[in-house]
Amino acid sequence: SSGIIAMSFFGTFLLSQLGFSDRSAALANCLSALAGTAGAITATLAVDKVGRRLLVVGSLLLLAMINTLMMVLELLYEATRWMPLGQAFLLIFIAFLFIFSAGAGPAAWFIGAELSPQGARARVQAASIGAQYLTCFLSPIVYFPLQRSAGAYSFLLFIVPLSAASVFFYYSLPETRGKNSEEIQNELR
Repeated sequence: SSGIIAMSFFGTFLLSQLGFSDRSAALANCLSALAGTAGAITATLAVDKVGRRLLVVGSLLLLAMINTLMMVLELLYEATRWMPLGQAFLLIFIAFLFIFSAGAGPAAWFIGAELSPQGARARVQAASIGAQYLTCFLSPIVYFPLQRSAGAYSFLLFIVPLSAASVFFYYSLPETRGKNSEEIQNELR
């Protein structure tokens, strides 16, 4: 889990915890969604130019670093109540939405099909989408109580799996750009 669902569901709450008024937190959260839209548009333009491997591994690494930075900014804000830390959090939050939407977000919908042999694609895609929906369901259920009890350390819920996924995909994900199914299957063997 990258934290995208928690950020989407609880962005207003997080921003209000970091010094924004309820109204400005809600407005900032809504406007920051434009970064996700810009990221999705960027992904459609970049996916065949940059390559899937860089898109996936790079975005997962960046998301792990951004989650770490958001955790640190929240910890510092809790200790100081210095508003520029909350504003920096908002900028990082916007970057998070852009990077997710430009990388790991869209890749999750097609990479499984590209890596699977023809006869297994439907099952792989069904499992992938099922896992995404399960994560979408569980993430807010787990995150909000965890955020209430652990505060900024709740970001570890995303930092750890993002870091592990980055390492896993770095070593196991082949580049699929410009390759047909047979070439990809041969590379996976």
